Amino acid sequence: MYQYSVTGDNDREHVKKYFWLISNESDKEIILFSDELFVATLENLDKVDEIIKRYIQKGWPFNRLGEVEKNVLRVAITEFLNFNTPAYAVLDDYVTIARTYVDENIASFVNALLDNFRKRRDAELL
Repeated sequence: MYQYSVTGDNDREHVKKYFWLISNESDKEIILFSDELFVATLENLDKVDEIIKRYIQKGWPFNRLGEVEKNVLRVAITEFLNFNTPAYAVLDDYVTIARTYVDENIASFVNALLDNFRKRRDAELL
C-alpha cells in the first residue's frame, strides 16, 4: 500500500509484481492473503479513509498523517472489516509495523486508534 500511495502508480498488478520481486517471501498462502488484503484495501479506500478520519484526534487532519501510518491504518482497518483475523493479531501486527517503520509514538497512536475502532465495532455487533 505504501508503494501504491507514494508512487501514484495506479497499475495494481505492476505494484504487486514489484513488491513480490523485492520480497523474499515464497509462502503461497502469505502471498495470496497479502494480495487479497491489498486489493480489498484499494477497493474500500474511500470508506476506510472516512473511518480513519472519524477516529483521529480532533484538530489532527487526515492529511497530516505520514504515509506509513496512514497506510498501516488503512490495511489494518481493511483486515478488521473484511477478514476473520483475530483482533489481538491485527492490533499486534500493525502496531509492530508502525513501531518498526516509524517510531514508538506512532505505534501508540496506531494502537489507540485501532483499539477504539475495534471496541466500537464489537459494541455495534452485540
